[in-house]
Amino acid sequence: MRRPLHEKFLGCATITDVSAASSSAPIPCPYDGRVVEIIGTLAAAITVANSAVTLEISKAGGAFVAATGTMVVAFTGSAAGSTFRVKLSGLNAVSRGDAIRFTSDGGSTTSAGLACAAIVSESSGI
Repeated sequence: MRRPLHEKFLGCATITDVSAASSSAPIPCPYDGRVVEIIGTLAAAITVANSAVTLEISKAGGAFVAATGTMVVAFTGSAAGSTFRVKLSGLNAVSRGDAIRFTSDGGSTTSAGLACAAIVSESSGI
């Protein structure tokens, strides 16, 4: 899928075990704009239940605040390479130098890594 020129790939971080509660993976934000989508790809199948992954943003070293939107990592039919995504709808403004992190609720079982990426709609003046 082609993305508009103002949408930028923010980067990738891996949650080591999406089935462990509060597992997280941080990355720095090099753009001003809004995180519009998060994407995750499993390294292996998960079982028993879904995991929920949220994107959290820390402004200038402050506390992390969750953006509005949760990526559901479904266990049914999951396998290495299964990809999930969600569009974010609020609390998603970022500035150059902010930290973002992907955090799992650990709802599933079976240890599996989850590579996560974010898409930022770049703007000036946020």
